[in-house]
Amino acid sequence: VGVQGEVTSLRLLCQQDSEVYATTMNRKNNYTRGNRFSSGSPGNFVVVRDPAQDLPFKCAFCERTFTTSNGKGLHELRSHPKEYNMRVPVAKKRARWSEEELSQLAEAEHDLKSKKQYASELDLSRDLEGCMVGRSLESIRGQRKLPRYVEIFNRLSNSRASIPEIGEGDEEANSVGSDEVFHASGHGTGITEALEVLVSKRPGEAFREEVLNGIVRAKLEGSEVFVRLEQYLSRMFVGQSSLASTPCSSGEGKLPLTCSGSNKKEQRSDLFSRFPEKGPSVSVSAPSVSDMGRKRRKALSRNEATQVREEFVEFARNVDPIPRRKCARVNEGLQGNQRLPKEKPMTARAKMRHLRLLRYRRLQELYKKDRSLAAKQVLQDMLDSKPGRNPEAVKYWAETMGKESTGIDVSVMTGRPRYRDNVWSPIYPGEVSAAVKLMDSSGATGPDGFSVRSLKCTPSRVLAKVFNLFLLEEKLPAFLMTSRTVLVPKVKEPKAPTDYRPISVSSTLVRLFHKILARRLTLASGLDSRQRGFVPVDGCAENLVVLESAIRSAKNYKRSLFVASMDIKNAFGSVAHEAIFEALSKSGAPDSFVTYVRNCYDGFASVVKLGRDTAQTTVRQGVLQGDPLSPILFNLVIDQIIRSLPETVGVQLDANTKLNSMAFADDLILLSSSEAGMRRMLGVLAGVSSKFGLIFHPGKCKYLAMIWAGKQKKMKIATDLSFEIGGGFMTPVGVTETWKYLGAYLGQIGIQPARLSLQTFLERIAKSPLKPQQKLYLIRVHLLPKLIYPLVMAPIRASMLNKLDRMVRVALTGKDGILHLPQSVPSAFFYAPIGEGGLGLMELRTSIPAMVKARFERMMNSTCHHVRAAAKGAANSNRIALANRFLRKTADGIPVTSAKLVKEYQAAKLHGSFDGKPLSEAGRVKGIHSWTCDGRMVMTGQAFCEALKIRINALPCLSRYNRGTEKPRECRAGCKTTESLNHVLQVCPRTHDMRVARHDKLVNRLGGYLSQKGFEIHTEPRIITSLGLRKPDIIAIKGEKGVVLDAQIGGAANLNAAHDAKMCYYSSSPEIKEWVTGKGAPDVSYGACIVSPQGIMSEESWKTLRGLGFSKGMLNSLVVTVMEQSTYVWHVFNRSTASYGWKRRRKRKWD
Repeated sequence: VGVQGEVTSLRLLCQQDSEVYATTMNRKNNYTRGNRFSSGSPGNFVVVRDPAQDLPFKCAFCERTFTTSNGKGLHELRSHPKEYNMRVPVAKKRARWSEEELSQLAEAEHDLKSKKQYASELDLSRDLEGCMVGRSLESIRGQRKLPRYVEIFNRLSNSRASIPEIGEGDEEANSVGSDEVFHASGHGTGITEALEVLVSKRPGEAFREEVLNGIVRAKLEGSEVFVRLEQYLSRMFVGQSSLASTPCSSGEGKLPLTCSGSNKKEQRSDLFSRFPEKGPSVSVSAPSVSDMGRKRRKALSRNEATQVREEFVEFARNVDPIPRRKCARVNEGLQGNQRLPKEKPMTARAKMRHLRLLRYRRLQELYKKDRSLAAKQVLQDMLDSKPGRNPEAVKYWAETMGKESTGIDVSVMTGRPRYRDNVWSPIYPGEVSAAVKLMDSSGATGPDGFSVRSLKCTPSRVLAKVFNLFLLEEKLPAFLMTSRTVLVPKVKEPKAPTDYRPISVSSTLVRLFHKILARRLTLASGLDSRQRGFVPVDGCAENLVVLESAIRSAKNYKRSLFVASMDIKNAFGSVAHEAIFEALSKSGAPDSFVTYVRNCYDGFASVVKLGRDTAQTTVRQGVLQGDPLSPILFNLVIDQIIRSLPETVGVQLDANTKLNSMAFADDLILLSSSEAGMRRMLGVLAGVSSKFGLIFHPGKCKYLAMIWAGKQKKMKIATDLSFEIGGGFMTPVGVTETWKYLGAYLGQIGIQPARLSLQTFLERIAKSPLKPQQKLYLIRVHLLPKLIYPLVMAPIRASMLNKLDRMVRVALTGKDGILHLPQSVPSAFFYAPIGEGGLGLMELRTSIPAMVKARFERMMNSTCHHVRAAAKGAANSNRIALANRFLRKTADGIPVTSAKLVKEYQAAKLHGSFDGKPLSEAGRVKGIHSWTCDGRMVMTGQAFCEALKIRINALPCLSRYNRGTEKPRECRAGCKTTESLNHVLQVCPRTHDMRVARHDKLVNRLGGYLSQKGFEIHTEPRIITSLGLRKPDIIAIKGEKGVVLDAQIGGAANLNAAHDAKMCYYSSSPEIKEWVTGKGAPDVSYGACIVSPQGIMSEESWKTLRGLGFSKGMLNSLVVTVMEQSTYVWHVFNRSTASYGWKRRRKRKWD
């Protein structure tokens, strides 16, 4: 008997019928079927050698043998892919002409005939031989005679004749003939009329709007007001403490400056740079303080000098004080030659403790300031990394940004008709309000010191007037044409200048203005559908769907495919300014828009900064990084490159769709069905890109060559081809190799499985100096969402998703886990929504299939035709079918296909478990569970972990430990009842005093909040009633309103019933109402604050407290108080040895 799949030459010979069989089962089946009417039984078997099987199918690369040729071929393909691929021959003696080569021949013939006349067809064929590399003269002459080629040539000639040339002087091509088309200048487009309407309204007091109205009226009268506008903006929109939130009084407004650290020199020079019509140009070195006053005293007017003096005084006040080590003698009160005592050297253990405290303090401060940045440092293991000095990097990027582009030729750009949408039209307050709402309040502040928060406090009417003046002037003030460029490290320990990424931050006022213009330009520009970057679509997923569809189609339909992934060196920072201006003009933008962009880029300055090293430079190439207008301007340049590629080259996605390239910003992909077509596109791409200042990096450019060997019916991955680009050769992608494109790994079989480092990330979070609630926040908000994109884009594997979910649960549970939860906690507790009592983590096994289905089904309705064609292909259909197969189903059999169904599914699983059943009432009031997810330090880390254990019934007690066994579960305090968590926290006599303290703590917190709301508080008044003594916890009186409020920490079975019982208990006694009325509050109401030990509040209590003015934060604080005090109750139970209940009296000795 051989190994599975292998061949053995031994067979079984039946001595009765002399037949040879492979197995006894074959002999038995043959006997019973063929001789079922004869009597007898199969004879004995003898092992013999079958001569027909002496030549098995043996693997050419190992010793394995197979019964069939197909089995051997599959083994070689899977186990020896490189060797198998090398054996596939692709050399052809007489290679067939592909459709791309015939199109290339037709274009070459058309171009040659348009340049000169040929006396004979032989002369033309000889010139064509030089254009077609690898083709002989006889082959070219033969192809030109075929009807197939004649049809292609005629079709090309007709298409070339039908395309009109669009030039700058062609008025019919540049105008549409309607009022929607732009005029030559920005004037006359309704901007002046809009300003007249805005000025006619009554001005506000903030930002000295009456001064701005005077500037606008002067502009409408035809006066030159740019200098006045510049001075107004320099006073109103500079500095954090501007007049954004407080009205302006008469006189000049103060502009205090904030100075700290290494930024002092920049702010010193900025004191006088707000008057650009008189000030010096931007220089590398900042002037000294004494030089500023001496050189500028005569140049400034009296008012300007007064303002500068005030600003200088404010600057001096904000200068950092002298370091403590320099003034230690004064601080310590030392005199004469006395010296400070020497500090004792720290031990190694003390040093380690000191370093841990420093890391903890540093990370906690960063966490409070910017949680996203803190998470980034933790996940990338950059907590101990220091920025360090690197003057070479600052110098390199300053020189790169200030380098003038050479060899620029924009004559190859093609023009298009003018926009039908009015992009250079008036800006109204409504558009400003919509745009400013989209800006992040925590965004970086520009060099002028005016924050986004201050910008949001600025009246939209003021901003609209300023922006319309910018439209009329077609330029910006000089002090706004500066930016701060910060070098952000790409790696943990950067060394080379290219290990940094420059991030520029400009003025918030300019960013808002350009945000409005960018939105208009994006909607009106009509970019090529092959460009999916910086477009409001799911560009990454669409490009990956198209690329995988092309690769899979080539394999399924047995066609050759050539894919080239191009990488541009510093694409955004190297594109020529002239190319930007010409691309904007050729796209159909009005002349006013082009003039404005040209004025913005001419003389724009930036300060490159890394630590304390700074360098000023003038940006002479590249787009203004960080500016909202830059993405669309860069796309317009790439759009010209895409349109220059030959349309006759490409791959067929379906019968009516052919695609030769696609782009996502600067990430270009070229597609071709032949080697000649790919070489042609690379030549065109390199030639056009170099004329715009864009150079390719040959080492990072990769190609995948899939050549179909028709005779062998096999696909060969060629790696010996030489495609040249940027002065070097592109890197091939082999059979087992992949390349990264848009965050996914692709190879010769399409998108590969995701490569994740989840375990590494979890270990870094666990070891970080953060509290457990902060670590849980990082996992929920930053880590798990980080996995969505690679998992959705990669092929779905249920085993991988389950493994990743298990990693997260293991990191949170166990003795060494982040939350120290027992491993027996229901898994639904981690994934149920926060409002339903869970932790709100994302279960990848449930969520990813639903996301894949939703995301890739949207591709079928894409606005791009080639994306729709690819989405309807087999590759995308199989992906959606696999996602449907892995979808979870609810108890009713409904597939979990949306986020809402995912939440309902997880909540049902939690509430259906034994430990999660008390949380079934949590969904009634969802605003009190934020303490579990917001990552705030509302309690200590230990208390937080124990509060979660109380929530899910996971604190150690005998009923939980001995569940499912016959071991005793009676309370250790002698209560003769089961020792459950509810018994310990609510009933057991051992914890009575702590339960009273917990109740009093809740009452005190309630009274404190009511006092903040202006109520007069009476705590536990003793009121004698006909039904007995009544002692409500709180009676609050405010004016004529009185509230009788009682607090209770009860079980989670029926909280609303407990609330109603409390109200009935006090409202049934008229003496209580009389007591409250006697305090001058005839309007009496009753309420209760019912909270369970699991942190669930009664719905009626929620309504009562909200009616009294309690905020959600206050209610959340009440729940936190109960949870924290409940942990103390549990600790008292475990530490105490008190025993209660009936005991048998011991027999005394003298009895």
